[in-house]
Amino acid sequence: MGKLKMFDVNFDNCKGVYFAGEVVKGHVVLELLEPMKIRVFTKVLLIKRISGEPYLSSTGRNTSVRAYTSRAQLKLRLTCLGRAHVHWSELENVGRRGGRQRLETVEYAAEEEYFKQKCSLWGKDLPVKVELAVSLPITALRLIEEVNPDENDAIPAGKHTFPFELLLPAEVPSSFEGNYGYVRYWMKATIDRPWKFDHHTKRAFTVIADLDLAKEPRAAEPIHCQGEVNAGCWCCNCGGYSAVFCTNCRGCVPGEILLLYTEVENNTRWSNCSAEIRLKLVVTYYTERKTRQEKKVITRLKRDRLSIGNNEVWSDAFKIPPLPPSHLNGCKIITTQYILQFIVETDGCNCDAIEFEKELIIGTIPLRDGPPPMIPPVVPNEPPPKYTPHDHLKTAKLHQRRLTPSAPPSYEECVFGRVNIKDKDDTDYTQGSLVFAPLYACYDSEITPEDNVD
Repeated sequence: MGKLKMFDVNFDNCKGVYFAGEVVKGHVVLELLEPMKIRVFTKVLLIKRISGEPYLSSTGRNTSVRAYTSRAQLKLRLTCLGRAHVHWSELENVGRRGGRQRLETVEYAAEEEYFKQKCSLWGKDLPVKVELAVSLPITALRLIEEVNPDENDAIPAGKHTFPFELLLPAEVPSSFEGNYGYVRYWMKATIDRPWKFDHHTKRAFTVIADLDLAKEPRAAEPIHCQGEVNAGCWCCNCGGYSAVFCTNCRGCVPGEILLLYTEVENNTRWSNCSAEIRLKLVVTYYTERKTRQEKKVITRLKRDRLSIGNNEVWSDAFKIPPLPPSHLNGCKIITTQYILQFIVETDGCNCDAIEFEKELIIGTIPLRDGPPPMIPPVVPNEPPPKYTPHDHLKTAKLHQRRLTPSAPPSYEECVFGRVNIKDKDDTDYTQGSLVFAPLYACYDSEITPEDNVD
């Protein structure tokens, strides 16, 4: 590292989490083992005819010239940037040549910039124009470096801190990291060294755009689905099976518990059934020419071998992990949607599966009174409660349980893990925190029984 011992960007908020419209505060830390000096250069920029004399000829004749000196000073600057970026490539058939198909790699990309601000933390450009009367042969025109730069124009050795503030726009989308794109915010400090490689340090931070579930019209409504399938074919009646699937709501925040109720009736003659519930994220990336989808299974619950002739009822629960909010409002090139998928299928009969897919809204601000109550989880070693899906409100009243966020949220890393944030603007001289995972508000929810039970 030479003279440079430490070069980093730190945020006053130790988690590096900010809400849209908030002020980001922090400081750049620079520690030097030796002073970093400026260098002054004298460069002949223009040869001009003076007093009617001809231009310098190939004979080496001397003439008067006008020269400029520019003081190229060491600078420390900070760049604050927020943008969305989408990129992927595909191998595509682009035609035929010589009777053969031509395959080429086609690139798709889009970008959306929300802000870009630069400020100087130390040093300024100080151009100085000087006219010199010199006589130089043509072969002597060159860049001349002064050997004694001004010692006062140097950052002294030791540790230095440079504070900064940035007001985030109110309408920016939440941070997001995907396989084919991102919404990312970061600070990048640069030591701009004239005629040398620059030093950079980079640190990303999380921005959360509020999605208030109280403002989502259907967030408090339960999900209720039911279906039936006849097994076998036209010449063989193998019976059938039916399924009912319910939740206590369709809007949650990370950390909250989503209650699930499932009932499967297997009336097939010789097939076992299996049931699976999945929570999926569907991300759509947009470019001018094409769109692409990415699907990730976040969590799943599965019940195998639901035996023939039985009606099985059970309750489960999903605890919502740290996730970006639904929709990515404010971003035009990336959208997110969460899907709750319920599948029942048999292992033998020739019949279709029962499948339901319903949107689950992931917000950042929970419902004021928590999601609607539902039946409690099944107690081990006890038979499951008798439950009629169409009468779920009555059943809920008999089992008053309420999910409420019990404390202010903590901030936890996204369930999808960390990513490398080094991009096209970074070099081998870029240091800092180049591995990053956005953090999202996560509530500590609990199930609390009511005192009054009818």
